Amino acid sequence: MNKNLKDRPLEYGSLHLSTASSSGAAISAADLIQAMRLRRRLTLILNKEVLKDVHALNSVPSYLSPAPLFTEFSKHWPPPVSATSLSHTIPFNVTGNPVLGLPVGFSAGGLPIGIQLGRKAF
Repeated sequence: MNKNLKDRPLEYGSLHLSTASSSGAAISAADLIQAMRLRRRLTLILNKEVLKDVHALNSVPSYLSPAPLFTEFSKHWPPPVSATSLSHTIPFNVTGNPVLGLPVGFSAGGLPIGIQLGRKAF
């Protein structure tokens, strides 16, 4: 399948889907193993050090800015930077720690904004 996907990516759907699907084909087994080691290390640091003495960590998933409007998205990939600024969600996404997203209000344009509470894995 990877060979067909590499040779004929456009036959597997939209350009975005083909690009997203084929990106995994560029990762070697050694890179995957290294990524899994780093994930394990991040999980230990987050649970044993960062969240050691707290019940939950309050963070802002998108810098208190609302999600972009659909009209701000191009018909082509990638999405606008404002839609991909996920630096505060990445540790929890990678480690699988539980997170609760809470709405806190609305932007000047009437779009929702929120915070997240992350905690140790249980």
